[in-house]
Amino acid sequence: MWIGVNENTKFALVAPVNKDANPLTNWNNNFSWAYMLGGEDANPFDTKTKELGGKTDSYFRATLLWNDEDTPNLSDMDLHIGFGNARNSDVYYSNKNKNGFELDVDIINPEGIAVENITTDQVSFMKQTFTVSVHTYSKNHPAKGFKVQIKIGDEYLYYHFNKEVTSKKYYPILKFKNGEIVEEYMQPVNSVDNNHLEKVVTVFNSPNYWVQGGNNKGNKHLMFAIDNFTPESKFLGIIPEHLATHLQPHRRVFDTISSNLMVEPTQNAVAGVGKSYTNKKITIPVILKTNRGYISYLIK
Repeated sequence: MWIGVNENTKFALVAPVNKDANPLTNWNNNFSWAYMLGGEDANPFDTKTKELGGKTDSYFRATLLWNDEDTPNLSDMDLHIGFGNARNSDVYYSNKNKNGFELDVDIINPEGIAVENITTDQVSFMKQTFTVSVHTYSKNHPAKGFKVQIKIGDEYLYYHFNKEVTSKKYYPILKFKNGEIVEEYMQPVNSVDNNHLEKVVTVFNSPNYWVQGGNNKGNKHLMFAIDNFTPESKFLGIIPEHLATHLQPHRRVFDTISSNLMVEPTQNAVAGVGKSYTNKKITIPVILKTNRGYISYLIK
């Protein structure tokens, strides 16, 4: 079996150095996992948001990033969550707290990588109808593009706008209603180079579902371990969403600790490609070799 690889689906299993250490996780083993998007170099969304004092461990998070190395853009851009047609109903720089959502990072004059961040910890607030959008408040040259990361629980979506932006224009990203995405105005980034295929050595469920009929918690992830796959960058060793129930009140502490205790890449790691069973926005191409030739599948 061969599988397509892209930046949004790479993972590595995480285990304690001391195998007898007490579990930090919310299930019956001491194994966890991290997607490479949690890596210090791979995910400037998290790194820059934390640096500026924003929350990264919320249940829902929308993060706007611009002026990075790939898409230099010195414009003043604003992240909005809107609840109607009137802009005064939005969560944005002039109205940072509304309907349970909070803008906790606001950048006005970017000189390097810039982010804005809107979060909520309450699942019930996701039942509202709202739209995530980006507004180009003022345009400077060069002014090419922006990126948006959406976090829902432990799932992530990415949207890239790689064209020149227009001043004073709103760019809608996606719309939520009753906790579900009901409309996407941009396609999520999930492009896979079909020539970049890796050999799979084993397939398994995420560690929180290793015990059949046991204390299974959270979303189940399908994981494909790749032959001789070594992560390219450091990644988070402690994922706040994976913490045991009695440690949940201290999530902010563990979030700070994890950003300073990144896991170093190692050879012979159990790593590869994975996705949540519930996240239909991420697709993974698979090629199987059979006695009748090669068969291609797209796992959703």
